[in-house]
Amino acid sequence: MSTIVEFTLPTDEFVLAETFRAVPSATFEIIRLVAHDVDRAFPYLWVSNNDMETVDEALATDPSTENLELVSTFDGTSLYRMDWIDAIEVMIQILVEEDGAILNANGTNERWKMRALFPDRDAFSRTHDHCKERELTMTIDRIYPLTDFPHGQFGLTKEQYAVLALATKRGYFDVPRTSSMADLADELGISQQAVSERLRRAHDTLVRGALAVGPEITTEPEIGRSRR
Repeated sequence: MSTIVEFTLPTDEFVLAETFRAVPSATFEIIRLVAHDVDRAFPYLWVSNNDMETVDEALATDPSTENLELVSTFDGTSLYRMDWIDAIEVMIQILVEEDGAILNANGTNERWKMRALFPDRDAFSRTHDHCKERELTMTIDRIYPLTDFPHGQFGLTKEQYAVLALATKRGYFDVPRTSSMADLADELGISQQAVSERLRRAHDTLVRGALAVGPEITTEPEIGRSRR
């Protein structure tokens, strides 16, 4: 069965290490990554930083990249396309050797957080062994199967997915709400307590998954700021 693995890699063992040394506050989010051979990978990634001119200079001189291209800018972030040519052993193993896929990847000055899809558990085991042989520090955060049902990609049970889907459809999360927990319980034929527990556990699973692959939050929330 296809397997999803959430893991981290230290920045200094992966691509763009020199860029992070030059601009420690930069954050990266890969939106597409492919590899056609064992020598290079081709990512599109969003970059966020207050000084994008410095980021651009750092990327242009980073020895792990070639063919840097600024594709677009939007709301303080820039979308780049480039070739990765060094320190990409893990990506090549996943994308080329194991025919896997990178679902999410976010990089900060300390580490890259990734979520990868493997054809089966053995493919991940080979990748993990590959990292150990090359003394690369792959830290496993979570492993779970990808089922045929849509919830599988996010680690939800079928029951949790069903409650979330119905709650969204019936407007339970709208402001103001157009349905209640009692309404959801009646339609699903379960107790309100069961609905509450499934929603809470589903929220916990989704939030933990988002934090596992998202960038580090380095600023404190402003007290008194309105939240919607």
